[in-house]
Amino acid sequence: MIWQGSSLIDGPSNVAEATPNELQCGSSTLRLNTSSPADIRAVAPDGAAYRLHKAGLTVSRYRADCGGRAYALHRTSGKRREILDADGRVIARTRGLASGDLEVDPVPGLAPEVMLDLVFMSWALTFVDAPARRTVY
Repeated sequence: MIWQGSSLIDGPSNVAEATPNELQCGSSTLRLNTSSPADIRAVAPDGAAYRLHKAGLTVSRYRADCGGRAYALHRTSGKRREILDADGRVIARTRGLASGDLEVDPVPGLAPEVMLDLVFMSWALTFVDAPARRTVY
């Protein structure tokens, strides 16, 4: 999969779409209410909170809480990152490209709620790891 502009694309399929106020993935919509690129937040229609924030002084470590599910997002080299679940298992790898796109390589067989978490986290990472992206802040 790859984030190109505001679309997450998997081959010929559009997996997710981002607007300034919402993140749509299938039938799920997250309402975005970010206050800073270092602390990105969203809310699901059922009230579940989604948050991605820096876990240190640099952007090499981030933490995420997606509807009560915890994740760690660690840089491995350059603009490459591993996303780990609460048990330390890699659920995806990402790579920021000079074009401003972000490649997302999930492990096979993710549960639907984890896939929505990955969409949120990878979208947030486009502002950190895809150098051509600019935030509105």
